[in-house]
Amino acid sequence: MNKTVNTFQKISAVERAMMALLLFGASLYIFFAFDDTLMVIKGFIFTLFLILISYSDYKTQTIPNILLLPIVVIGFIHCDISSLIGIFAVSTPMLMTALIEKDGLGGGDIKMMAACGFVLGGIGIIAAAVIGLGLFILVHICELIKNSKKRCALAPYLSIGCYISFVLS
Repeated sequence: MNKTVNTFQKISAVERAMMALLLFGASLYIFFAFDDTLMVIKGFIFTLFLILISYSDYKTQTIPNILLLPIVVIGFIHCDISSLIGIFAVSTPMLMTALIEKDGLGGGDIKMMAACGFVLGGIGIIAAAVIGLGLFILVHICELIKNSKKRCALAPYLSIGCYISFVLS
């Protein structure tokens, strides 16, 4: 918890402004995309925590559980059987991959996709994973070809996929 607090206390003014602008633009789009007030609130909170998770993963290579909890809570808004399927649809294959390839996916990424799956549902989280992993591969293709051992934050890309999937739902 202290590491999370320290991470967010060290945010520069430029980073803070960029995150605020990103949240404003994304929330504005959500405001006009949905007629249902609950979906707008859900979208705002979802987007806010996706941004915070992305920043944390980018800076520290960790995703604190405290940032995942609000995503799980908002998943109860318009919850159905698809939400329950969404928990396991992507996180289970990611967990299997992490167990086989020890130096690959982190536990935070897996938990993030389970929490987001609860919000997006089965089809939504699969679409989010395809978009997010596709973006990750496009951006890091050269490092992947060189078989670089450099660790890269995956959450920012998965977050983009989750946001796109949410607004298209």
